[in-house]
Amino acid sequence: MSNMSPSSSFIERATPRRAPLPPLAPGLPVIGHALAILRDPLGVLTETMRSRDQVRWQVGPFRFIVVNHPDDVRHVLITNQRNYIKSRTYKPLSLVLGSGLVTSEGELWKRQRRLVQPAFHHRRLAEFADTMVACARDLVDAWEGVDQPIDAHEAMNALTFRIVGRTLFSTELAGEARAMGEALGVAIERVAEMAELLLYLPTWVPTRKNRRFNRARKTLDDVVLRMIAERRQEPGERGDLLDMLMAATDEE
Repeated sequence: MSNMSPSSSFIERATPRRAPLPPLAPGLPVIGHALAILRDPLGVLTETMRSRDQVRWQVGPFRFIVVNHPDDVRHVLITNQRNYIKSRTYKPLSLVLGSGLVTSEGELWKRQRRLVQPAFHHRRLAEFADTMVACARDLVDAWEGVDQPIDAHEAMNALTFRIVGRTLFSTELAGEARAMGEALGVAIERVAEMAELLLYLPTWVPTRKNRRFNRARKTLDDVVLRMIAERRQEPGERGDLLDMLMAATDEE
């Protein structure tokens, strides 16, 4: 996770408490920083990261607090995490991710966190890191001697799905990388649009964007469900994340 944020667009205070607020970054009357963020969101984040540990933004009627220092990020996410809840921005994510760790809260989050804890032991993560490094080196080696422009977006998609395939499913997803990459891009774009809107039509309403989103979601679901079905038909210890997650049980 980058230490450039989180901001209150993703995390809200669970209980009110009076405390000094960070300074408000210079902006325009009424609309605040909306135009600057729309024009160059990465540039605004980068400048904020370089100049301040904490800052407030205003986007129309909404105000956000961005924290950049690792100590502040740790305070929000770990040491004082009970004081913060996930905002409505996370709700559209559940359309793609379901009610998992990223989107759940409270007791459901605690139960899920307990279930997956063994899969993310430091030793296991170190093993997965070796796989990630090996895949990245293979990609760099493949670029050696290439005397033409490379589509970095497509290459990173392929690399990501290769790593996911090996660490999660102990298989290669190279043949499906393009389709999954396109589907994921469509899903993320639509979820981001929903997160920015106060009101949006349910995904079952057959608008052009909803139909496109639902096709993308089905593509992603089909691949994951097929992998799970194949594992159930051919059980065996592979030592990957899917093994650990399927074997996870809740002691309570």
